[in-house]
Amino acid sequence: MAQLDDSPLGAWLERTITDRFTQRGLAVSAIHRTPFPHIGSYDCERVTVEIDGHEGIELFLKDYAHSRQSKDQPLQRRIRELGVYSELLDGAGLDTPECYGSISDAEHDRFWMLLELVDGEVVEEVDSRNGTPAVEWLARMQAHFLKRTEDLERCGFLQDHGEAHFLRKAADARRDVAQLAPASADRLAPVLELYEQSVSVMVGQQASLVHGGYIPWHIFIDRARDPARVAVVDWELAARGSPLYDVATFIDDAAPALQTELVRVYRRAAQQHGVPLPEDHELRVTIAYCRLHRVIDWLSRSAEKGRSEKKITSLVKLAERRHDELAAEL
Repeated sequence: MAQLDDSPLGAWLERTITDRFTQRGLAVSAIHRTPFPHIGSYDCERVTVEIDGHEGIELFLKDYAHSRQSKDQPLQRRIRELGVYSELLDGAGLDTPECYGSISDAEHDRFWMLLELVDGEVVEEVDSRNGTPAVEWLARMQAHFLKRTEDLERCGFLQDHGEAHFLRKAADARRDVAQLAPASADRLAPVLELYEQSVSVMVGQQASLVHGGYIPWHIFIDRARDPARVAVVDWELAARGSPLYDVATFIDDAAPALQTELVRVYRRAAQQHGVPLPEDHELRVTIAYCRLHRVIDWLSRSAEKGRSEKKITSLVKLAERRHDELAAEL
């Protein structure tokens, strides 16, 4: 087989694929690479592997060298996602894309990952059809890692959703709003006061693996399988923390009636898999706190994202609405 190219990436890719398929008793006859449509921040490629002269397997190459979006702690994000795939998801039986190989070399700025290209449709919006398998998968994943707390604790690359994490977000939001939208600072103050009181609730559950960005377009569903396969990607924000964090993120933009339905589906699945949850009222309050946190997190990165005063003012108004919704639950 002719070498793909003599670049470090091309050489690594050819070596990784050849070694992996040779271990399976398969002969690689050709490897084809084409750009993948920009679905995220990084350059990606579709890699087609020919086995014995026939196109056989489609893979997905992610190159972390450059991001099209501003990201806080980009190096830690890369290391985190690579670590999640190699140290936590590999062999977990959770239907996440199989990782065929990865490299994390900060000295040479080489961060590459080769994944199975998942069949199925990306979830574009939260509805009953997509929401039910997505929250059921969350319960299954969380149950798996609740039994593996030592594995999570040894993974220093994970974020820690402890008190310090949430209080730092509040401090950063207070700072950015005061600097960039000072007219909104007084309005944000009571929101942050309630938010800071909520931290003990958000960290009160037994910690499991948290995806950290459990939004629709990070979820693929292959309904050609029975049961349908739910394949979750993009683990840059993975953490140890409350199982309800991802639930809150996923249902955040859904209509209230659908939120109630999906929480009910999630509770049923959590009970089935043995995920301990608080009683209904505390569960609703915790989810409301986590939804408020999502807005505080956006505000905390206002300077980094270069947000305008108008946009920050709009986010403060959203935080006020979340504050009022939460206060009504208390």
